[in-house]
Amino acid sequence: MQKNMTLGVGILGAGTMGTLHAEILSEDPRVELVAVTDIQQEARDRFAGRFHVQPFRNLESMMERGIEILYITTPNTTHTKPTLEALRNNIHVFCEKPFATSLQEAKQIVEAASASQSVYQGGHNRRFAPAYRFLKDRIDQGFTPYLATIKMNDGDLKDPPWLSDRTKTGGFLYETTIHLLDTALWLMGDAIEVTALAKDNLYPDLVDWAILIGFRNGGMATLTSSGHASWHTPTERVEIIGDHAILVCEGTDSVSHSPGLGQPVEILSFHQLPRKQRWGYIQENDAFIRAVRGELPSAFSVVEGFKIIQLIEACYQSVKTGRTIRLE
Repeated sequence: MQKNMTLGVGILGAGTMGTLHAEILSEDPRVELVAVTDIQQEARDRFAGRFHVQPFRNLESMMERGIEILYITTPNTTHTKPTLEALRNNIHVFCEKPFATSLQEAKQIVEAASASQSVYQGGHNRRFAPAYRFLKDRIDQGFTPYLATIKMNDGDLKDPPWLSDRTKTGGFLYETTIHLLDTALWLMGDAIEVTALAKDNLYPDLVDWAILIGFRNGGMATLTSSGHASWHTPTERVEIIGDHAILVCEGTDSVSHSPGLGQPVEILSFHQLPRKQRWGYIQENDAFIRAVRGELPSAFSVVEGFKIIQLIEACYQSVKTGRTIRLE
């Protein structure tokens, strides 16, 4: 890929996330927004008018127009087919979470990516948010994580109402909770076993979860998540305990690091950062474009995507069987 080449981008899905990424990409001189497609004509026409791109009725016609990059920002269960089509046509893919919603789909994507000349990146923005990067940096600098306590709470699953529809989400864990399950793997390493309890309180899906994860390096993590906790902040919280030390992350807003007994606590606030930067959206887009241009490896590969799907499916299997599930 020539570094001075402007890359044509097509957006599949003209909703909230498609619009967010388009806002960021429209200010990036390395790319050019050229096309959009959405099953709803009104949505794609509105998007096309705002960003001055050509609307298409479907993905096939948009790819025929010619694009170098495809952003997939449709509901969860619709990600696999366009990902496979793009990779087989050597189009670079940025796909919003989740990577897939079944192990079978995940394996197909891994195989397609291995055979493709394209870059794939999953949309896991917490890896790029400054608060979560602080945790990762401290671990990379020698903080040994022995135990993590992780909380992820949604306010409700009624707005939009499809958030509690498994046919669209793939299940509750594939919605927002996937971000902190991925964060657990990113910070703690490969998981080797999982035990989970879940209930379908108030919704027609398993929306209350208590999960225990064991990691290859001997670390452990507990993760709880609820779909009806109200939007009481922080909706996300991560505590990682080390050698008489602790790292605490309050969502994307603030972090603290107690490095040892009798030592001062380091506290950082990110409230003042613009939302797109505080949540890592700008940074993840930059990392993807740089990978496409050959400047960096992919920041979230299909292998990492497969591992998070494997963990989620193990959580569901544990609830179904009442057993601890070992991961291969």
